Amino acid sequence: MKDEFPNSYGRIGDVKSSLGFGLRDILDALPFWAMVVDADRRILMVNRLVEKESDAEEIAGKDCIQVMGELGVPHPDRLLEEAMERGHAVERELSDPHSGRWMEAAIYPLEHKTQDGRDAFLFTARDITERKRAEEEREQLLAQVQKRARQMQQIMDAMPDGMLLLNADHHILLANPAAREHLAVLTDKKVGDTLTHLGPGE
Repeated sequence: MKDEFPNSYGRIGDVKSSLGFGLRDILDALPFWAMVVDADRRILMVNRLVEKESDAEEIAGKDCIQVMGELGVPHPDRLLEEAMERGHAVERELSDPHSGRWMEAAIYPLEHKTQDGRDAFLFTARDITERKRAEEEREQLLAQVQKRARQMQQIMDAMPDGMLLLNADHHILLANPAAREHLAVLTDKKVGDTLTHLGPGE
């Protein structure tokens, strides 16, 4: 593959902006792995985090998927190809079933071109394991609450007398069939309303 990528694989020049900093400065400011790659997945530039954590002695010109894999990023199937086909950014959450680790990988087309006119892309990966675990815990907690609410509703529905479940603000959380009938007749209230009195509705 080397013969196809002369001049250091078409390395991007570190173009300075009008503010006095370049692309490398921006990459190094990112708190996650980031690299600039070409359409053949060859690495043109990486930020300090990739340099620090990668075992590769010379990263430029290597396959970006291989290097990200060495860093622990699950294989992002056709991520770059999809970005090229669509012409816009592609983001994907990836999981490793063996380690339980979650990563968010993304490809962003850049306006920069390589010295030989190739398209360039920003490839980033960040660890989102903690966020995904927190989301799973919230989902599990919500499922438990919903299960207990269904159980409570079943118990209340089995009671022949009218029963209501209110919170501290007199908000009607649950009502069995008998109570719902009485509420409708006496107060014009229903589950979800706030019960302010037990007399006839206004």
